[in-house]
Amino acid sequence: TVDGSVNYIYQKQENPPKAGLTFSPMFGLYQFPTDDNFANYNKSNYEKWDATRGIYAQNWPYEKNEFSSNQNPYWIAYRNLNERSSNRYISSFKAKYDFAKWISLQVRTTLDAYNNRNQAENYATTDPVAQSTQQGINGSYFTGQGYGTHLYSDALLLINTKVSHDFSLEATLGVTDDRSYDYNTSLSSTNQYGLSLANYFPANNYDETHPLAVGEHEYKSIDQAALATATIGYKETVFLSATGRNEWASTTPDSFFYPSVGLS
Repeated sequence: TVDGSVNYIYQKQENPPKAGLTFSPMFGLYQFPTDDNFANYNKSNYEKWDATRGIYAQNWPYEKNEFSSNQNPYWIAYRNLNERSSNRYISSFKAKYDFAKWISLQVRTTLDAYNNRNQAENYATTDPVAQSTQQGINGSYFTGQGYGTHLYSDALLLINTKVSHDFSLEATLGVTDDRSYDYNTSLSSTNQYGLSLANYFPANNYDETHPLAVGEHEYKSIDQAALATATIGYKETVFLSATGRNEWASTTPDSFFYPSVGLS
């Protein structure tokens, strides 16, 4: 018998709700004084014109410190922007051949391939504490993209038979191969100068003497194993089980053997 499937998943989030300490609107709401009128800072008033700089600045007079990020919740929603998108392909294949009623060979493989892209735009006057990178006076920018694969395969010889009237045998012999690969790159403004022009977010908007930081990450691993399991049953009442697995990993020159024995 042969069976297989292919699935495609596309996801995109534009400025999703934020949680946790950084970029959460809840801290500003919790700390808002009861003797002030929130209408002064609502959707129509969360920013005000700064004639000196020629930009709109965050309208929020309350304390910012190194222990918490206190920003106008509407500023977080409309001026701390982020976008995430991903494409994912998951395919699987399975084939099984019965040599007899009591013995068969099964081969399986699954491939998970994906790529993703993230982007964050934080306008000038955003609280520096709220950002994973330092906030320049003109705002900050981050963009990253990557791709990866996860390929798993195994081949198993399956045995299930009555040895005699009283004894039964169930056993598996097999090999597995597990491979992962991931690669991503990023650009981010990580210095006090930030962007060259305020609130302009292409990758080439930086001070020539203080360029955007470049990040690169690559990861790959291979894990292979040979395994065996066997269970002998007596009158469907007493069962003796034994397993063994020998594993080789690309992250170490040593191999590892895992045995076990059980009686029930």
